[in-house]
Amino acid sequence: MRTTFNIQVPGYASTLMPRLGPFLTPVAGAPSGCTGTSARVTGPIRATGLRSLQIGGMHLDLPLYRLPSAAVNAVLQESEALIPDVGSLEALLTRPCGWQWWSAVQDIASQPSRAGGVPTGPLQQTAQWQPGETYVTMNRDWITVTLAFDVHTTHMAGTHDTVIGVDVGQTPLAVALGDQFRSVLPGLPPLPAMPLGVPEAAMRLAQVAVYGAARQQWENLFALMLPRASLIAVEQLDFRGLQARFQQQCHDHGINDATLAWLPQLAREAGVQIARVEPAGTSRLCPICVRPGDRQGAILHCATHGALDAHDVAAHWIRRLGELQQLNKWQAKCTARRSR
Repeated sequence: MRTTFNIQVPGYASTLMPRLGPFLTPVAGAPSGCTGTSARVTGPIRATGLRSLQIGGMHLDLPLYRLPSAAVNAVLQESEALIPDVGSLEALLTRPCGWQWWSAVQDIASQPSRAGGVPTGPLQQTAQWQPGETYVTMNRDWITVTLAFDVHTTHMAGTHDTVIGVDVGQTPLAVALGDQFRSVLPGLPPLPAMPLGVPEAAMRLAQVAVYGAARQQWENLFALMLPRASLIAVEQLDFRGLQARFQQQCHDHGINDATLAWLPQLAREAGVQIARVEPAGTSRLCPICVRPGDRQGAILHCATHGALDAHDVAAHWIRRLGELQQLNKWQAKCTARRSR
């Protein structure tokens, strides 16, 4: 299955494009789905680490680690890049985060290992990078690089008979609920404040570690859900309209990448439908008596049924709204057929 991933490049297009020009050939349409002027990369291209892509002789600052495990491994292995041991970085997250924690990050950064050190999740997914299908799209002040992959996922045999609702949050990171299925992503600690004297490279690697551990949690969840789900209902989040703190956590913990990019790709491959529903109010209505409750933090207090987990409540109603959305679509199709 051919799939693409878009990565926005920091910096101004007016500065970058003239230097990239000799390595690009204009094309009529942007396969990335982005609006703007698009071009295919025709010069040499390779990764030089987890955060850098070299096009021709120019290095672009790209967060390649934000790709799914199989995709980032495919890029790094083909490029023969030298990268830190991300597994060791992720192991640091279980330790207290102080000056010694930062020193350990620096020690790992000073001992790079050959590509392939990025852990691969339980999805048994393989990817082959297609460098010849790399595109650059320019829109006003920024540019986007689109990487293409041939991806294959070995899904476990499943029943595909369960509607699953997914509530996304901060702590826990997500709750998935459907019939007898329940799975919780506990989430990760925030990055500690960077002490004076810590190199910027260590901070960047710490971001990779936090993101890598969050990505592993998401991939674990998808591996559990996809064999069972007939429909996955997830919140329709407008990340631009969220509070700054939650926006940053969505970025650091892969919430937007997982829900907007990876999940739709994997669901399409597994034949599972996705429903996106409005989440407002879903954690404030008792799922048993359907009466409003009083939410205080992670607990919804119902006058009749007592204290309930607000994340479970939200996942329940997101699931029900997803079912209703699919029913309405089916009814609309039936009505359209009868009117012909």
